[in-house]
Amino acid sequence: MVIPSTNTIVQPETDAMRPQGVTNHIGRIHIPDLPLTSDAEFEQIIDAIGPDLFGALDRVMSCKPAHLIMAMSIPTFWGGMAGAESLRRVSRRAPP
Repeated sequence: MVIPSTNTIVQPETDAMRPQGVTNHIGRIHIPDLPLTSDAEFEQIIDAIGPDLFGALDRVMSCKPAHLIMAMSIPTFWGGMAGAESLRRVSRRAPP
């Protein structure tokens, strides 16, 4: 599961729903705790996600999970369908 570092609720919620015998592995995307009261501030958050998104994916993919959950929707829309497919390819690659 890939989650922004500022998100404090997704991990405990998914831990509470986890079936017995299943483990959750969390990769945190480091972002600063920025305000979100305007479109300009929203754009700053989007820009802040980019530098660590693929690092977080690489870290969580090193355990070769059966499924990958991105607990935020913004990165899946970057670049339209081509961007979404690129993100899917990266998440499926074997760790270095």
